[in-house]
Amino acid sequence: MKKQIQDKEALKNYAIEYYLKYFPSTKKLEEKLIEKFLWDKEIIAEILENLKSIIDEKTNIENRIKYMLDRHKNLNYIKQNLSQKKFDKALVDEILKSYFLREGESLLDENYLRKKIILFKEKGKSKNYIKMKLIEREEDKNLIYSLLEEIFSEGEAEVIKGEYEKLKGKFERKKIIEKLLRKGFFYEEIKKVFGENDFTS
Repeated sequence: MKKQIQDKEALKNYAIEYYLKYFPSTKKLEEKLIEKFLWDKEIIAEILENLKSIIDEKTNIENRIKYMLDRHKNLNYIKQNLSQKKFDKALVDEILKSYFLREGESLLDENYLRKKIILFKEKGKSKNYIKMKLIEREEDKNLIYSLLEEIFSEGEAEVIKGEYEKLKGKFERKKIIEKLLRKGFFYEEIKKVFGENDFTS
C-alpha cells in the first residue's frame, strides 16, 4: 500500500525537498505527488501554486540545456530529453530560440565534432553517413563540411579499401560494390578503388 501524507503542510514540505533534490518539471513533480500519495489533484495543484516562489521552470530548463551542451548533446537529444521529463515544449522552444540558437551559428562544438568524425571514419563510415548523423540545422552544414574536407582530405578510398577487406571473404566484388553504394560512399570514389571494369562489364 502506498504511503500517504495526511497533512497538507507535510506534503508541501515533501514537494519542496523533492524539487530541490531533483529539479523536475512542474508536471513531473505533480505526477510524482499524485502517484506517491494519492492526494486529490486539486489539493496538489493548490500546493504547487504555493510553491511558485521556489519553482523556476525557465531557469531549470536553461540550466539543463547548458549542462547537455557541455556534454556535447545535439539539439534533437536536448529536445527529447526535456520532453521526456515533461517540460513544456513551447517554453523549451522559446528558451532555445532566445538564448541558444543563433542564426548562422552551430550549437555543435568543433573539437568534439572533429573527434567524432575521425571515429566515424575509423569505423568505416562514409561522408554521406556522417552528414546524415550530424547535421541537424542549416547552421551545422558549413562546420561539418569543413571538417569532412579536412579529415577526408584524400577522399574516401582508404575507408572503402578497409570496408572491402572486411567483406571480400563473404561476397563477390559486385555485391561488395552494391553494399558500399548503399552505405553512402560516392560512386566516383568506389570506381577509383575497384576500377572501371567492375562498373561496365
